[in-house]
Amino acid sequence: MKRPLLVVSLGLQFLLELAALAGLGYWGSTTGSGTFAHVALAIVAPLVAAAIWGMFGSPKAPFHLRGAWRLLLEVVFFGSAAAALFIADQPVLGAVLAATVAANVALLHALGEGDVSPEWRPAQR
Repeated sequence: MKRPLLVVSLGLQFLLELAALAGLGYWGSTTGSGTFAHVALAIVAPLVAAAIWGMFGSPKAPFHLRGAWRLLLEVVFFGSAAAALFIADQPVLGAVLAATVAANVALLHALGEGDVSPEWRPAQR
């Protein structure tokens, strides 16, 4: 039973990462004054977040964080997306994103798949 639940949870984690990027893009499209600012923020905010996640949070990241650093990265990455949705007058979506992320991270840790070792290390090639 553990294996199918793990597959579902990891799939949900990926969808939540995409939802966070979408939330940041939505925030960008509603922030700033003028069309240029809307378009620029809608593109730049998710790109910056994706670059940071790709460097430190993704499974094949060059500097995959673990332990407290990983938790801090998840709080900042997903928390900024939830906060952005709140700021963009989408509090229900922000709350749903935050609650779903918290539940899924807890489930991954319970299944033994959370990055809980206390160090960071470069990815193995």
